[in-house]
Amino acid sequence: MTDVMIPSGLLEVRDDFVQYDDTLRHLNDTFPQKQGLLEDEYSEVVNDPRVVSTPVMSANGNAAFLVPQLAPVEVYSWLNSEFYAKRYPLETAQGDIMHFQDMPGVIPGIQVVQGIQRLARSEGRLIYDYPDSKPGYPDTLRNFLSSVGVRVEKIDELGTQTYFAGKVCLKRSVDPSQGMMSLSEACKQMQKNSSQSSEEGTMYLETVDEGNLQRMQDCYSEAFAILNDHPCRQGLTPDEFREVAVDRPQIAKLVHKTGSKITSMCVLGDDLSLYPWLNREFYASRFPEETKNNQILYFPAMATDPENMGARNAEKIVSFIAQMLDKGNNEAIIAFDCCDVNVGFLDVYLNEIINKTPEASINFEVLGVQRYGAMQLSSES
Repeated sequence: MTDVMIPSGLLEVRDDFVQYDDTLRHLNDTFPQKQGLLEDEYSEVVNDPRVVSTPVMSANGNAAFLVPQLAPVEVYSWLNSEFYAKRYPLETAQGDIMHFQDMPGVIPGIQVVQGIQRLARSEGRLIYDYPDSKPGYPDTLRNFLSSVGVRVEKIDELGTQTYFAGKVCLKRSVDPSQGMMSLSEACKQMQKNSSQSSEEGTMYLETVDEGNLQRMQDCYSEAFAILNDHPCRQGLTPDEFREVAVDRPQIAKLVHKTGSKITSMCVLGDDLSLYPWLNREFYASRFPEETKNNQILYFPAMATDPENMGARNAEKIVSFIAQMLDKGNNEAIIAFDCCDVNVGFLDVYLNEIINKTPEASINFEVLGVQRYGAMQLSSES
């Protein structure tokens, strides 16, 4: 597509975003991780002077909208800028590291090309990420770079983010006439009929009290510090953790208490709109019946106090999930995502624990993999 002039005045950001998002619709319909920007992110990014965009004519040909394509790593919240600064300290210090966002059907404009050429003259790093539904993408990117006089000296494969899902099968005949309980309804019913102390054991909470919050947040941060040596940001920020634990009762907190202290906690919810990095359209298409019945349970976080690791309290929480689903007559989908460190461990671990419970079985499958890479550039001329 050719470059066009953007009219002076304020950007009609809402209309621009709709057209921007439409260019990614097919890709987003076929992959679990959201590709591109959210609406609030788009309005910030297109007005960031550090970001280079390509103007694209709208479908009706009456106006143009901006497609952000070249930006410093720190512009995007999903990229782990600390990881890149540690991996490429010289390029980071000199400002010679940029993220390239490819877009279906969009040929990078002259300003984007010139920005990449400047990066190549400095022998900088071009950061990129792509879904495994585009398996030949690095070669496609290399060919584009060559066409604008840029040589790729080296490619670093930096990491992956893998999306899993599995359907729970109850180990008993399911009577549809009994109806199905939601996540919270089943948990509350279990606790109502239980003689278990509220100070000991595994239980469901809608909110975490302040006394336990800071300690669990510290445990969570310590666990995810290891996982955050990764190009894609892992886990929740302290503010996000507090919001989930205290201010979002619709997100279940399954906890194990030891002597009134929370020693393990799993966050679990059936409202995918609370997880902005997920493509709800993808899950609705892949699991239509479960989507209609709010039967997709996503868990983005689990934390255990390091001092209580030997007690296997996380295993008790996962077993509690199986009991909860059995109580609710709920053969739900359990879904999660994880980075390289946990692939081949977390999915296997959850499989084994759930399958050995008397209530349920499951078999997780990979829905998709997002790949992260970097290219060291140089100029061909």
